[in-house]
Amino acid sequence: ASMVGKWESACFPMNGNHAKLLFDIAADKWHLDFMSFADEGCKTGMMTMGIDGPWKLTVSSSVAEGVYEAEFGFAQRAVTPHLEGAVGFLSGLKPCGGEEAFAVGQAKSVHEVGCPNLGVYPSADCSVDYDIVTVKGDTLFFGERPKDNNMCSADKRPTKLVQYGFKKVQ
Repeated sequence: ASMVGKWESACFPMNGNHAKLLFDIAADKWHLDFMSFADEGCKTGMMTMGIDGPWKLTVSSSVAEGVYEAEFGFAQRAVTPHLEGAVGFLSGLKPCGGEEAFAVGQAKSVHEVGCPNLGVYPSADCSVDYDIVTVKGDTLFFGERPKDNNMCSADKRPTKLVQYGFKKVQ
């Protein structure tokens, strides 16, 4: 099944807050909005990380039938705080995107410098996520990410799929 389309996660707990992911995957490029929320219903947005880049499937994975190895490149990664509390939180993370200050509603690039406390490594050290993927019906599954979020080399590629999937919304 094709990965091209828009895919959305359910609202899920993460690091004391809640999160929701929205993927927009075209034939040769992808975009992710990783949204963090202050409430269980994912209504009060705290911040959004936007990630863009090229992607490709490489070979069939030995993990399971129908699973493929994939490479998700990073052309841009930016964080937009939606609340003053998120500005304060992000401003306390060093380094996190360099010297330019965070501001509510304004995207700030973290691509070059990174933001390691958010699992974003500098572009010179991490230009690609090495992952595994499969589509089952109307649900997209990725590999299980390590705690440090570092999938920056082929040897760090996940060896199993996550239990939750992303529903196709378009």
